[in-house]
Amino acid sequence: MKHLLNEVVAYIGLALPALVVITNPISAATFFVPFSEGMGKKQQKKVAVKASFTAMWIMIIFAVFGTFIFKLFSITIHAFQIAGGIILFGVAMDMRKNIKKAEMNATHDNEEFSIVPLAIPMIAGPGAITTCLILAGSAKNIVFLGVLVLCVVVASLVVYLALSHSNRLTTVLGVGGVRILVRLMGLILAVIAVQFVLNGVKEAIPIIMPMLK
Repeated sequence: MKHLLNEVVAYIGLALPALVVITNPISAATFFVPFSEGMGKKQQKKVAVKASFTAMWIMIIFAVFGTFIFKLFSITIHAFQIAGGIILFGVAMDMRKNIKKAEMNATHDNEEFSIVPLAIPMIAGPGAITTCLILAGSAKNIVFLGVLVLCVVVASLVVYLALSHSNRLTTVLGVGGVRILVRLMGLILAVIAVQFVLNGVKEAIPIIMPMLK
């Protein structure tokens, strides 16, 4: 029993930091700043809940059923990396172009951005899903899988706290600072998106080459 407890603690020590780092709450909060402009506190928290809750369930589903889902639809993680990269690149270009206020307001109305691109692929992106699949693969039994789900819940809570307090970034940085930060984040997101695509293509080449022969 003591040996099992030690293994569970070691697993938590591996899984929880990995999930918190890969979901990157600070980056998500920074990304959320321009979209939360003009929102009331209640609406901001509502969007934060929706985004973190959606991301949480996506990660849980892939942690528990990910391997089965990919096999069922003949999907590879490389294809997911490429698709996620393309989506993120589109978002990055919108940020670099400084999305028009009317478009921002329309987005506020339907809150679609809380799911795409905020929940996925910004929070629960290819990196987070890959991490969940790897951690699930190292889970020895149902106990460890349950611990993994609990770690996902905790990581999602950290993301929610970061998103719900993202307005403090606006207070600290001011309007000009936020605009600079948005442009900078757009550039960084574009780079991350390209890296996702490159990683996906690199890993997919050994699979594609035999098909071309």
